[in-house]
Amino acid sequence: MLDLIKTSIVRIDSSSGKAENLEDYVAEEKPLHIIINNTQYATIFCSPNALKELALGHLLSEGIIKSIGEINAISLEENNICRIRLKPNVSVKARLRLSGFSRIILSACGGAYQPTVLKRIKRIKSNLRVEAQTIQKSVNNLNYMAETFRK
Repeated sequence: MLDLIKTSIVRIDSSSGKAENLEDYVAEEKPLHIIINNTQYATIFCSPNALKELALGHLLSEGIIKSIGEINAISLEENNICRIRLKPNVSVKARLRLSGFSRIILSACGGAYQPTVLKRIKRIKSNLRVEAQTIQKSVNNLNYMAETFRK
């Protein structure tokens, strides 16, 4: 279930350049604190739904766990705390290149600046050029497909 909250916003019409103040619905976000083996790993700002699934998907996609079979227990507590206990044979510290640091992951475009991640990404060389109109049309298509945006 999607959680929307009503709030005051400024809506800007990009074609006319005009802005108007109004009330609209926006997706609610709350912090999800992921704790692995009693160590704070990350806080993700997200819609407060399917939090265990989000935590597991994040750990899998980041390579912190290789499979769900490495998990001994997972629980969701008050205040959006997701505790994950890994099996004793899983050495999570070896997989955490940022061991000792807690990460904050924002939902805003681009998220938090993480220079260690940028060092691992190879620069792409390309002559690709995209018209501004194509980008705007693509954004409009994404917005049309986004259920929350249409509400």
